[in-house]
Amino acid sequence: MKDGFVYSGPNTNQISFPLGGIGSGCIGLAGNGLLIDWEIRNHPDKRTYNNYSGFLVRAYEGDRLVSARVLAGDLMPPYTGKPRRGESYRSGFGFGPMEKSFAGFPHFSSCTFKGEFPVAELRFEDGDFPGIVTMKAWNPMIPLNDKDSSIPAALFDISVENTGGKAVRKVVLNRAEIPFAGGREIVFEREIAAGKKETIRFLVTWNF
Repeated sequence: MKDGFVYSGPNTNQISFPLGGIGSGCIGLAGNGLLIDWEIRNHPDKRTYNNYSGFLVRAYEGDRLVSARVLAGDLMPPYTGKPRRGESYRSGFGFGPMEKSFAGFPHFSSCTFKGEFPVAELRFEDGDFPGIVTMKAWNPMIPLNDKDSSIPAALFDISVENTGGKAVRKVVLNRAEIPFAGGREIVFEREIAAGKKETIRFLVTWNF
């Protein structure tokens, strides 16, 4: 992706980058990397999470777990709570962040976002994680090809660069509960030498 404006910190709070084919609904990619606004049920669904769907990454040195984190940056304020669609009970001001936002889970302390439709790119770093993780997400958009541009899908490339001095085994987990298709967990594991980088590709599809 060409150089452009890079969002970080509070500036990521209002981002919901749409991922999905033409007329097939979409999933929002938040500025901190979470998957939000699951509008794939033939009606608007702003401020919704699809259970605990998202990406997680673990790093091992041998059999020793070094770090395990949700692939997301800080959850930005306000932390007092917002109304949730379809939930008038135990939601809204005073109830705090949505429980499915992974609030309280270990995550990355540094996250940047840059996007220009149809592609978004995020970069994650943390002092306790032995590497740099980047997420590139894009839509199935092919100019002048409306059929293939209407595929109900979102594509993700997760790249992990080992910036430490030792070979590290990295595990990337994608958990997505797609409506009408049941919950799915996909796990990829790579051995990454010091100074090297590996990329794992995920395809998330849905019925509509």
